[in-house]
Amino acid sequence: MLRGPIRTVVLRIAAVGAVAQLATVGGCAASPAPPAATPPPTEATADEPAPAAGETHASDTPGASGPMPLVLGAEASFADLVAAAQRAPSAQAAQAAQGGGGGACLLAHAEGSYGLGVEPAPAASTWPQPGEASLGSAPGPGRVLTAWGLVGDSSEGPLFMAFTPLPASAAQAVGLLVELDGPRAHLRRTDNAAVTGDALDADAVALTVVEQRAQGNPTVYVAASARTALRDLHALLHRLPVDAAVALAVALPPGSTMPAAKPSGKVPARCPDGLPEPAQDAAEGELPREQLVAAIAPLKEGARGCFESATGEAAAGGRVVVALRIGARGTVDEACIASATLGDAVLDTCIAETARQLRFAVPSPRGIVDVHLPLQLAPVERAPPRAVCP
Repeated sequence: MLRGPIRTVVLRIAAVGAVAQLATVGGCAASPAPPAATPPPTEATADEPAPAAGETHASDTPGASGPMPLVLGAEASFADLVAAAQRAPSAQAAQAAQGGGGGACLLAHAEGSYGLGVEPAPAASTWPQPGEASLGSAPGPGRVLTAWGLVGDSSEGPLFMAFTPLPASAAQAVGLLVELDGPRAHLRRTDNAAVTGDALDADAVALTVVEQRAQGNPTVYVAASARTALRDLHALLHRLPVDAAVALAVALPPGSTMPAAKPSGKVPARCPDGLPEPAQDAAEGELPREQLVAAIAPLKEGARGCFESATGEAAAGGRVVVALRIGARGTVDEACIASATLGDAVLDTCIAETARQLRFAVPSPRGIVDVHLPLQLAPVERAPPRAVCP
């Protein structure tokens, strides 16, 4: 039987530029890193829409503010913007996120032209087209599907999909839905808190947003009917508080269902009760902390790769404890997930399989060594894009 404390190494992994923090044997887990930017968007599978009305390329428009992927004319509508976002090449859109106006913004504007200033981050593989405004008449709290998961606990009520980036912290906050229909908008929260049911102009919407933020700082999701002019959308976005977390969204048709979770295809490697008991005659080995630290370096990189493929709420990060049994020859005899807060069986299995490939020095004295590795998985925090630029 094994005797003595289980050797514990604390490993913190970020989605970009992984950093290892190694505690003393028997130490506790590192504090969680702040939640982070939006994960990579799911590839759209909808048929390519027809060119938007009044659409030109950025190079064709004098004075365009930064390298926008597409520029829409002065009479363009919200439907045109959504259609343009569906066709925006990733490379051009990424350039736009680094473009003029001091950084990324949701809606770029210059000399009567408009364009999406960020790379789209849709929450579903198929993009819906906007239709008629519905928030003013639909009952129940609003719901928003983001790349981080669903905002709002109601099983009914109007459903929207965000298609621009948000940090995980913003996507986990209560949402305040704003749906424009021309120059006026209706508002709805994703919880049961009261908000005016009247149609408001841009100034009144901005004032309401300020009042709502004083009660809990909700994330603002701005949608619009298909016919809403981009000048009306720009007027609204321009009036919102500059430090508000804002995303553009589109209404989903009634009866839309949530995306199904991806099957793992494998039995999750979980061991909530810990590693199995070793053989009665198994000798207990020892490994110096320095050798343990050196050997787990591949797990840091491998777990980062596993985490980068996480979707939904799991992509926001969390804690995973990997249990290892190192054999007398330095190979991993057992590897499983003792506990995890992310709720993603595919991610758990990927990390466990990566841990099985680790190679350690031969224990001295020879024997088995049990190790618990708490991993703190957290993507890198980035500020949400500004609502408009300039």
